[in-house]
Amino acid sequence: MADPPRAPKATPPARPIWVKVFGFITAVIVLVVVVQMVFGGGQHGPGRHMPGGGVPAEHSPPTEREP
Repeated sequence: MADPPRAPKATPPARPIWVKVFGFITAVIVLVVVVQMVFGGGQHGPGRHMPGGGVPAEHSPPTEREP
């Protein structure tokens, strides 16, 4: 006897294009952030946003108080 014909394999539906685009954009953003973190360097902290780097021009020593 001959084997009965088999049903074709069911393939899952393809991903919608918006899912592919969203995934691609997310991957690009993650890649840019990682590259920036690795190669960005530079100073860090609040002094970075202050004029002069956050270092005062002059520092006067504290004065002693007389009782």
